[in-house]
Amino acid sequence: MQYLNKQIRSRFVLALVLSVALPAGILMTIFGAIKGLWFLLAIGIIGIVAGFYGCPIAWVSFGGLRSQKGILRSITEDGIYSIADLASTYGMDEKKTNETVKQLIAKSYLTGFKLVDGRLQKTQKDSYYQCPYCGTRLEEYSLKCPNCSAPLEKKTFENR
Repeated sequence: MQYLNKQIRSRFVLALVLSVALPAGILMTIFGAIKGLWFLLAIGIIGIVAGFYGCPIAWVSFGGLRSQKGILRSITEDGIYSIADLASTYGMDEKKTNETVKQLIAKSYLTGFKLVDGRLQKTQKDSYYQCPYCGTRLEEYSLKCPNCSAPLEKKTFENR
């Protein structure tokens, strides 16, 4: 889940930068042409082209990852392992949901599962740990719980 969150953040930043590049490029082109600053004019034109073509692609990519995050959360946190149940939960076609789950597995966003006959099956032990003090799910070892800030010992994670 953390890897997917990192991808979502990077796509959001890219989409935001490209959204700003279009109007900023227009202004740079105007002022570069008026003042005779050819360098500013060239950067403005690059900003216009990058913003015009890249912005929609970046936002669509960001939206796709956000929808994949919802499906991933339903699998890992809610325990919905049936493709039919996932499709009905998100109002998607079963074929599209099946392809989305396959993408999650292929891109290693969803680990520890395999897809067999429209159902997900676990292939290994759960890859998360629980804080012994508050019960928060921890996906990887840390020195303190992010929820209750309780200090955690390495043996807590070794005895899972």
